[in-house]
Amino acid sequence: MEIDAATKEFQRLENMLAGLLEADAKARLGRHERGRMVAHSFKARGTLREFRQRIIERNVARIERLILESYQQLLRKTSLVERVVVDSRMFAMSLFAPDGHRIELGRLSAGERQLLAVAILWGLAKASGRVLPTAIDTPLGRLDGAHRENLVRRYFPNASHQVLLLSTDKEITGEHLQSLEPWIGHRYRLHYDDRTRSTTVSPGYFDFELQGAA
Repeated sequence: MEIDAATKEFQRLENMLAGLLEADAKARLGRHERGRMVAHSFKARGTLREFRQRIIERNVARIERLILESYQQLLRKTSLVERVVVDSRMFAMSLFAPDGHRIELGRLSAGERQLLAVAILWGLAKASGRVLPTAIDTPLGRLDGAHRENLVRRYFPNASHQVLLLSTDKEITGEHLQSLEPWIGHRYRLHYDDRTRSTTVSPGYFDFELQGAA
Protein backbone atom coordinates (compact mmCIF):
# COMPACT_ATOMS: atom_id res chain seq x y z
CA MET A 1 0.00 0.00 0.00
CA GLU A 2 2.78 2.41 0.89
CA ILE A 3 4.52 1.63 -2.39
CA ASP A 4 1.32 2.39 -4.38
CA ALA A 5 0.79 5.64 -2.51
CA ALA A 6 4.39 6.66 -3.07
CA THR A 7 4.13 5.80 -6.78
CA LYS A 8 0.97 7.92 -7.19
CA GLU A 9 2.57 10.83 -5.33
CA PHE A 10 5.63 10.54 -7.55
CA GLN A 11 3.49 10.59 -10.72
CA ARG A 12 1.56 13.60 -9.41
CA LEU A 13 4.75 15.51 -8.70
CA GLU A 14 6.15 14.44 -12.04
CA ASN A 15 3.03 15.74 -13.85
CA MET A 16 3.20 18.96 -11.86
CA LEU A 17 6.86 19.42 -12.80
CA ALA A 18 6.07 18.76 -16.46
CA GLY A 19 3.31 21.38 -16.30
CA LEU A 20 5.61 23.91 -14.67
CA LEU A 21 8.33 23.25 -17.23
CA GLU A 22 5.83 23.68 -20.08
CA ALA A 23 4.50 26.92 -18.58
CA ASP A 24 8.06 28.20 -18.11
CA ALA A 25 8.90 27.32 -21.72
CA LYS A 26 5.84 29.21 -22.97
CA ALA A 27 6.73 32.21 -20.80
CA ARG A 28 10.29 32.21 -22.10
CA LEU A 29 9.03 31.96 -25.68
CA GLY A 30 6.63 34.84 -25.06
CA ARG A 31 9.39 36.99 -23.59
CA HIS A 32 11.61 36.14 -26.52
CA GLU A 33 8.88 37.10 -29.00
CA ARG A 34 8.15 40.32 -27.17
CA GLY A 35 11.85 41.12 -27.04
CA ARG A 36 12.19 40.41 -30.74
CA MET A 37 9.17 42.60 -31.51
CA VAL A 38 10.54 45.43 -29.39
CA ALA A 39 13.92 45.15 -31.12
CA HIS A 40 12.26 45.21 -34.54
CA SER A 41 10.10 48.14 -33.41
CA PHE A 42 13.16 50.19 -32.43
CA LYS A 43 14.84 49.27 -35.68
CA ALA A 44 11.74 50.27 -37.67
CA ARG A 45 11.54 53.58 -35.79
CA GLY A 46 15.15 54.29 -36.58
CA THR A 47 14.57 53.48 -40.24
CA LEU A 48 11.51 55.74 -40.37
CA ARG A 49 13.40 58.59 -38.68
CA GLU A 50 16.22 58.25 -41.18
CA PHE A 51 13.76 58.07 -44.07
CA ARG A 52 11.91 61.15 -42.77
CA GLN A 53 15.16 63.10 -42.41
CA ARG A 54 16.23 62.22 -45.95
CA ILE A 55 12.87 63.38 -47.32
CA ILE A 56 13.15 66.63 -45.34
CA GLU A 57 16.71 67.23 -46.58
CA ARG A 58 15.65 66.58 -50.16
CA ASN A 59 12.72 69.01 -49.86
CA VAL A 60 14.82 71.57 -47.99
CA ALA A 61 17.36 71.61 -50.82
CA ARG A 62 14.55 72.36 -53.27
CA ILE A 63 13.10 75.06 -51.03
CA GLU A 64 16.56 76.65 -50.65
CA ARG A 65 16.89 76.85 -54.43
CA LEU A 66 13.40 78.30 -54.93
CA ILE A 67 13.84 80.94 -52.21
CA LEU A 68 17.22 81.95 -53.67
CA GLU A 69 15.78 82.21 -57.19
CA SER A 70 12.86 84.29 -55.93
CA TYR A 71 15.10 86.59 -53.88
CA GLN A 72 17.53 87.17 -56.73
CA GLN A 73 14.64 88.11 -59.02
CA LEU A 74 13.47 90.77 -56.57
CA LEU A 75 16.80 92.26 -55.45
CA ARG A 76 18.35 95.30 -57.06
CA LYS A 77 21.81 93.93 -56.13
CA THR A 78 21.55 90.58 -57.89
CA SER A 79 24.95 89.46 -56.59
CA LEU A 80 24.18 90.22 -52.94
CA VAL A 81 23.21 86.63 -52.07
CA GLU A 82 24.65 83.55 -53.74
CA ARG A 83 23.38 80.80 -51.44
CA VAL A 84 20.45 80.17 -49.10
CA VAL A 85 20.83 77.45 -46.46
CA VAL A 86 17.99 76.09 -44.32
CA ASP A 87 18.85 73.89 -41.31
CA SER A 88 16.86 70.69 -41.90
CA ARG A 89 16.49 70.10 -38.14
CA MET A 90 15.95 73.57 -36.68
CA PHE A 91 14.64 75.16 -39.93
CA ALA A 92 16.73 78.28 -39.34
CA MET A 93 17.74 80.08 -42.53
CA SER A 94 21.12 81.60 -43.40
CA LEU A 95 22.23 83.72 -46.35
CA PHE A 96 25.71 83.59 -47.86
CA ALA A 97 27.52 86.10 -50.06
CA PRO A 98 29.49 85.14 -53.20
CA ASP A 99 32.72 85.17 -51.14
CA GLY A 100 31.27 82.45 -48.87
CA HIS A 101 30.75 84.68 -45.85
CA ARG A 102 27.50 84.48 -43.95
CA ILE A 103 25.30 87.57 -44.28
CA GLU A 104 23.89 88.87 -40.99
CA LEU A 105 20.21 89.62 -41.50
CA GLY A 106 20.60 92.76 -39.40
CA ARG A 107 22.93 94.19 -42.06
CA LEU A 108 20.24 94.02 -44.72
CA SER A 109 18.26 97.18 -45.37
CA ALA A 110 14.60 97.35 -44.40
CA GLY A 111 13.66 96.94 -48.05
CA GLU A 112 15.95 93.93 -48.50
CA ARG A 113 14.46 92.28 -45.42
CA GLN A 114 10.97 92.90 -46.75
CA LEU A 115 11.89 91.38 -50.09
CA LEU A 116 13.42 88.39 -48.28
CA ALA A 117 10.10 87.79 -46.54
CA VAL A 118 8.33 87.99 -49.90
CA ALA A 119 10.90 85.62 -51.45
CA ILE A 120 10.39 83.07 -48.65
CA LEU A 121 6.63 83.08 -49.18
CA TRP A 122 7.07 82.94 -52.95
CA GLY A 123 9.55 80.07 -52.75
CA LEU A 124 7.33 78.08 -50.36
CA ALA A 125 4.33 78.64 -52.62
CA LYS A 126 6.29 77.29 -55.60
CA ALA A 127 7.51 74.31 -53.57
CA SER A 128 4.01 73.39 -52.41
CA GLY A 129 2.73 73.05 -55.96
CA ARG A 130 -0.67 74.26 -54.81
CA VAL A 131 -2.59 77.10 -56.40
CA LEU A 132 -3.69 79.42 -53.60
CA PRO A 133 -4.91 83.05 -53.62
CA THR A 134 -2.42 85.62 -52.34
CA ALA A 135 -3.27 88.81 -50.42
CA ILE A 136 -0.60 91.51 -49.95
CA ASP A 137 -1.12 94.51 -47.67
CA THR A 138 0.78 97.78 -48.35
CA PRO A 139 2.83 95.93 -50.98
CA LEU A 140 5.43 98.62 -51.72
CA GLY A 141 6.11 100.04 -48.27
CA ARG A 142 9.75 100.74 -47.30
CA LEU A 143 11.03 99.90 -50.80
CA ASP A 144 13.16 102.09 -53.06
CA GLY A 145 12.43 102.66 -56.73
CA ALA A 146 14.36 99.70 -58.17
CA HIS A 147 12.95 97.23 -55.66
CA ARG A 148 9.43 98.53 -56.27
CA GLU A 149 9.92 98.06 -60.00
CA ASN A 150 11.09 94.46 -59.54
CA LEU A 151 8.17 93.65 -57.26
CA VAL A 152 5.62 95.16 -59.66
CA ARG A 153 7.03 93.59 -62.80
CA ARG A 154 8.30 90.23 -61.53
CA TYR A 155 6.36 89.24 -58.44
CA PHE A 156 2.80 90.60 -58.52
CA PRO A 157 1.92 89.11 -61.96
CA ASN A 158 3.40 85.73 -60.97
CA ALA A 159 2.63 85.42 -57.24
CA SER A 160 -0.51 83.34 -57.82
CA HIS A 161 -3.47 82.83 -60.11
CA GLN A 162 -5.38 85.33 -57.95
CA VAL A 163 -3.61 88.23 -56.20
CA LEU A 164 -5.27 90.83 -53.98
CA LEU A 165 -3.21 94.01 -53.52
CA LEU A 166 -4.29 96.29 -50.68
CA SER A 167 -2.50 99.47 -51.73
CA THR A 168 -2.52 102.98 -50.33
CA ASP A 169 -3.07 105.96 -52.65
CA LYS A 170 0.70 106.56 -52.78
CA GLU A 171 1.94 103.09 -53.72
CA ILE A 172 0.65 101.59 -56.96
CA THR A 173 0.15 104.60 -59.23
CA GLY A 174 1.47 105.96 -62.50
CA GLU A 175 3.93 103.67 -64.29
CA HIS A 176 3.49 100.92 -61.71
CA LEU A 177 -0.23 100.88 -62.32
CA GLN A 178 0.31 100.84 -66.07
CA SER A 179 2.72 97.90 -65.72
CA LEU A 180 0.07 95.90 -63.85
CA GLU A 181 -2.76 96.87 -66.18
CA PRO A 182 -2.67 93.64 -68.28
CA TRP A 183 -3.17 91.54 -65.14
CA ILE A 184 -5.79 93.64 -63.34
CA GLY A 185 -9.25 92.07 -63.27
CA HIS A 186 -11.10 94.36 -60.86
CA ARG A 187 -10.48 97.59 -58.96
CA TYR A 188 -12.14 98.58 -55.71
CA ARG A 189 -11.78 101.40 -53.24
CA LEU A 190 -12.25 100.83 -49.51
CA HIS A 191 -13.48 103.94 -47.70
CA TYR A 192 -13.58 104.03 -43.92
CA ASP A 193 -16.17 106.28 -42.29
CA ASP A 194 -14.96 107.31 -38.85
CA ARG A 195 -18.41 108.54 -37.90
CA THR A 196 -20.15 105.23 -38.52
CA ARG A 197 -17.01 103.14 -37.89
CA SER A 198 -17.65 101.15 -41.03
CA THR A 199 -16.00 100.56 -44.40
CA THR A 200 -17.75 100.85 -47.74
CA VAL A 201 -16.55 99.24 -50.96
CA SER A 202 -17.00 100.97 -54.31
CA PRO A 203 -15.70 100.24 -57.83
CA GLY A 204 -12.68 102.24 -58.98
CA TYR A 205 -9.17 103.14 -57.93
CA PHE A 206 -7.40 106.28 -56.70
CA ASP A 207 -5.40 107.00 -59.82
CA PHE A 208 -8.35 106.62 -62.15
CA GLU A 209 -10.57 108.78 -59.98
CA LEU A 210 -7.93 111.52 -59.81
CA GLN A 211 -7.50 111.44 -63.57
CA GLY A 212 -11.23 111.71 -64.05
CA ALA A 213 -11.45 114.63 -61.63
CA ALA A 214 -8.63 116.40 -63.43
